[in-house]
Amino acid sequence: MLALARRMSSVQLRTLTGLGKGSLENHLNKLESFGYIRLSYAKSMGARGVPRQTVEITDKGLDACRALVKSVSSLTL
Repeated sequence: MLALARRMSSVQLRTLTGLGKGSLENHLNKLESFGYIRLSYAKSMGARGVPRQTVEITDKGLDACRALVKSVSSLTL
């Protein structure tokens, strides 16, 4: 979904994936360390005074996503 939308909030991703905040944060940090996504924080505060986090897929992330989809689609059952 992130590959289609290009940018989503961490709240939207938690809703889509069903992951908890900590689990999602761990996955996002790993993806960011590989250069697949870029994390940014809004200056305005969200609910409970926490800065809003935005997740944006990078060109490298899009390329990796396309390669994964191509590999999976080539599998025969």
